[in-house]
Amino acid sequence: MIRTLGWLLVFACLPAVGGCLSTQNQNSSGLNFEQQALHDLLVAQGMQASKAKLIAVVPAARQIYFDDQMCLGYGAKPGSDAYVACRAQLETGRNHALAAAPARKLN
Repeated sequence: MIRTLGWLLVFACLPAVGGCLSTQNQNSSGLNFEQQALHDLLVAQGMQASKAKLIAVVPAARQIYFDDQMCLGYGAKPGSDAYVACRAQLETGRNHALAAAPARKLN
């Protein structure tokens, strides 16, 4: 599942299709190419359409979903010590990466 999502995001970022996270060319449901592709993949895997749209549109919900899938992929059960440690490690790693990234200059 994670591997499929990874390839999906690679293809969604190709310049030939408008670039990653483009807000242009939204469809009638208000989703751009990347959001629609992620939504369709999640629905095809059995997720409710409303939950899939939330994950596709809201970056925080998407991050929570991806973190959850990553920890489940390691075999950790929700609520277990291993699951909690996995989620904490992912968040800590993300926070360290953000702190180490150079500050963006606003024009």
